[in-house]
Amino acid sequence: MKKAMVGFLISAFLVTGCAIGFGRHGGLVIVPALPTTVEVDADQYYYQNGYYYHYDGAVWFYSERRGGPWVDLPRSHYPREVRYRGRDDRNHDNRDHDRQHN
Repeated sequence: MKKAMVGFLISAFLVTGCAIGFGRHGGLVIVPALPTTVEVDADQYYYQNGYYYHYDGAVWFYSERRGGPWVDLPRSHYPREVRYRGRDDRNHDNRDHDRQHN
């Protein structure tokens, strides 16, 4: 009976867009999925609903503390777009485009 209830709860949270993982002390934690577009700071961190998210090039991690420990975020919870605060991506993209076509 308990296993069925736990399975039901996990399924319910997955349907609502939350990641389920294990906390520092072994308990289950429910981590909200990232929004469609995320704007990271200069160190590539993002904070939402009590969790820190760290973007490392192509991989996302989450933690309850900025210093970790870090857990892999399921790919189904990645944002579709990452923006960088304080950087004009349009100019960056144009430089790359100009280099490719010269």
